Amino acid sequence: MDEDFKTSENLTKPARLQSRKLILNRFTGSKEVNFLIKAKLNLDIEVEKVVDLEIKILDLKEEIIQEQLLITASVIYRFSVLKQSGKLKYLEERGEFQKSVYLSDLSIDTEILNQLQIKGWDFINGKNLLLLTVFVANLTLYRPEEVTVYTAQQGKLIKTKERLKTLNKSWLIEDCFTLGIIYRQLVELHSRVVKSKVKIIADQAIVSGQLSFELYYIDQNGQEKRLNLKSQFNKLLSLSSVEGANTNFEYRLEVIEIKAMLKNDKLILRPLLKIVSSLQRQLLVKVATKQKESLKKLKLDCFLVDRVLINNQQKLLLINEMYLTRYAKQIQELRVKIDSYDQQLLASAFLLECRLKYTIQFIDQQGTVQQMNKEQITEQLISLKNKKRELEGSKLNLSIKVSPLDFELSHSGEEIVAKTALEVRYCLFKKERVTLLIKN
Repeated sequence: MDEDFKTSENLTKPARLQSRKLILNRFTGSKEVNFLIKAKLNLDIEVEKVVDLEIKILDLKEEIIQEQLLITASVIYRFSVLKQSGKLKYLEERGEFQKSVYLSDLSIDTEILNQLQIKGWDFINGKNLLLLTVFVANLTLYRPEEVTVYTAQQGKLIKTKERLKTLNKSWLIEDCFTLGIIYRQLVELHSRVVKSKVKIIADQAIVSGQLSFELYYIDQNGQEKRLNLKSQFNKLLSLSSVEGANTNFEYRLEVIEIKAMLKNDKLILRPLLKIVSSLQRQLLVKVATKQKESLKKLKLDCFLVDRVLINNQQKLLLINEMYLTRYAKQIQELRVKIDSYDQQLLASAFLLECRLKYTIQFIDQQGTVQQMNKEQITEQLISLKNKKRELEGSKLNLSIKVSPLDFELSHSGEEIVAKTALEVRYCLFKKERVTLLIKN
C-alpha cells in the first residue's frame, strides 16, 4: 500500500497508547463575519420581479496584511426575472468583491480556513437592478506545529504529516548592476523574495527564484529618487538521504540582511538569504481523543484536522482495442503509463477520467521492428457508500497505478486487444475541529 494511505504501524499494539510526533494545525480562534455586497446590474429591460436567483462564488482568496485579512472573490449571478410584459427572462452577470476584516493577534505562521456562504439577498427593481447580497464568512484560525500526540487502535482516523528532517541554511548572494545614474547618498535599501520554487532531485534540493530590490537615494541635484531592480538566483542544497516517494518539501525563504557597495558606476548588492525548511511525509494515523484517568502528564487540546471518511481501494480491468500503424505478425512488448487523470466528486460517487499512454513494439510483415504510441481515455464511476450530507465539504486524494496484464493480436495483424489493470486507492477526508490527547 502507498505511504499516502498507510495507517500507523503503532496501532497494532492495543495494550497501551503509543506516542508519535506529528505536524498538526493547532486551533487558535474563530470568527464569523457578515458583510453586505452591492452589485449594480445594468439591464436593457424593465424588471418587475426577481423570480429565482443562484449565486456562485469562484476564486476565493485570502491574504493576511498585518492584522487585516483581505478576502477577494469572483461571483456569478444567475437569475430569472419577470419583465413588465409578464414574460420570464434568464440572465447571468459576473462581479467581484473585496472585503477587509480586522483580526487581532495574527502572526506570520497563522493560516485561515474560510468557509464563505450566502446568507440572503434582496433587490431594487428597475432598469438598473441593484442586488443586495449578505455574505457570511466563517473563519477558522490555526497554526501548523509539531506536536507529540497519542495514537489508539479505537481512535479517530486522520490524514496528517510527520517531519522526516529539517534544513535551516543561510547563504550570501552577490549581484552587480551597471547603473545609468549617479547618486550622492543611498538613503534606504529593501530586498525581498518575490518568486521561488524548490525541485528535489535524488538527495539534492535546487532552490531558485527572483529577488526584488528597492533603493531610495539622493541624486546629484539633492532630489530623493527611487529605483527598482530584479535578479535571479539558484542554490543547490544537500538533503543527505531522502526516504520514500510520498514526501513533500515545506519551506520559508526570506532576505534577512542586505549590504550595498558602489564601485564607479557599478552597484554591488549582497543579500543574505535564509531558508527554514523540512522534508515531510503524509500518512494516516488513528489518534486518541479521550483522556485516560490512569495517565498523567497528558492534556487535551483543540486542532483542525483532516478526518478520514473513506480510505479504500478498487481494482479495475480495462480492455482497449487499438489499431496498429502497420500489419504486425508479432508483438514484442507492450508498455503502459498514466499520462494524466482528473476526478470529480459527485453526490455519492466520484468520476475518474484517466488518460493512458500505450507503447507498442512489434515486428511487421516485412520483419522490421516498429514502435508506436497510442492514447486511450477511460472514464470510471466509483461508488461511495457515504451519504451526500456526509460528503459535503470533503476532498478526495487519489493514488493510481497501472500495469499491463495481457494482450492479443488479431489474425489479420492490424489490431491489438490489451488488458490492463488499474488500481485506484482513494482517501476522502474533511476538515474538522477535534480535541486530541497530547503530551503536556
